[in-house]
Amino acid sequence: MLVVRAKGCVADNKHNIQNKFNYHTRRRKHEEIDCKEIKTISCSQIHNTKQSIEEIAEITDKDLENEQEQNVLAPKLGKNIDFSDYGPPLGRTQTFAAYVNRSPTLQKLVDLGVDLSVVEKKEGVPEKLLQLDFDKHITKHIQFLTDVGVPAGDIGLLLTRNPAILFEDVDILQQRIKYLLETLGFEFTDLQRIICANPKWLCTSIDELRNRVEFFQREFKLSLPLFRKLTLTYPKLITYKLHYIRANTFSIIVEMGFTRSELGSMLMFKPRIWTLDNKDLVERFNFLHNSLKIPHRLITQQPHCLLARLGHLRQRHFFLHSLGKAQYDPALPNYVSLLALVTGSGAEFASNVAGTSAESFSNFLKTM
Repeated sequence: MLVVRAKGCVADNKHNIQNKFNYHTRRRKHEEIDCKEIKTISCSQIHNTKQSIEEIAEITDKDLENEQEQNVLAPKLGKNIDFSDYGPPLGRTQTFAAYVNRSPTLQKLVDLGVDLSVVEKKEGVPEKLLQLDFDKHITKHIQFLTDVGVPAGDIGLLLTRNPAILFEDVDILQQRIKYLLETLGFEFTDLQRIICANPKWLCTSIDELRNRVEFFQREFKLSLPLFRKLTLTYPKLITYKLHYIRANTFSIIVEMGFTRSELGSMLMFKPRIWTLDNKDLVERFNFLHNSLKIPHRLITQQPHCLLARLGHLRQRHFFLHSLGKAQYDPALPNYVSLLALVTGSGAEFASNVAGTSAESFSNFLKTM
């Protein structure tokens, strides 16, 4: 039997749990969640950009992609749950704050490190979560996550990011793990990397995973070992929306003019490029290639530059230009690599690349 180590006796620490939850809520309001690099685009944006891309976006994902949210298995509980035992009716703007002191399940989730202020904003999740009994429905999921290598300290964060795992049948979750190990050939030690980096893998059906594998192998000419390497490099890409991946592939080949070989090299080195907003990706390439005259060869070798914001690129380039140091040809003296151009803090860039002070760089930015 799984024993969940709480931070204190639940019955004696309701007040502390409430304070902890309120802290998460205040932190959520005042701390901007890092959305990382992804700013999705709509199909209508693709339509307005290129007719060819529109044709790509119009390809339905029914044969390759079924949203995992539609496949989540609801727990087999009574249909008529009386939430009045826990607090007022859960409205669209209602938070877990009204329930946490009277719900042992929510209290134990808080003890695990689950941030309820994040979970409550996920559509349909609060109602389902309130129907779960921690010991009957959640304990076995925690044991499963532990068994597949998720560190105990990461379980709360994982469930915060993807609480839908709790609504999946554990037997089905185990079948998906078996598919990863026996069919796709991942090592057991790979599971922690995949699941912690992208918990959506656990909510993706075997049929959908199989279709994804076939898509990446067909689209990018990947062998199974290369597919595994790509997955471990950036697990998020494999479950990303396919029409965005297709749109960026089209732009890289047709609009930007990279070869299939160059595309494959960038994919394996910096797969995050395929999750960028298509418009941002094209604009960054145009500035690097058309304005700075950087050839495809150098961009392929140092694709980090495509991950840098356009404003970031412009600021640093024009500062170097003002100093007479904007030289990106490796065959000439005083070469500045693309990696040096886009990495490091402003102070590090000013000192190590521009050979000047952070104050000088700061003063220059005020003139732009």
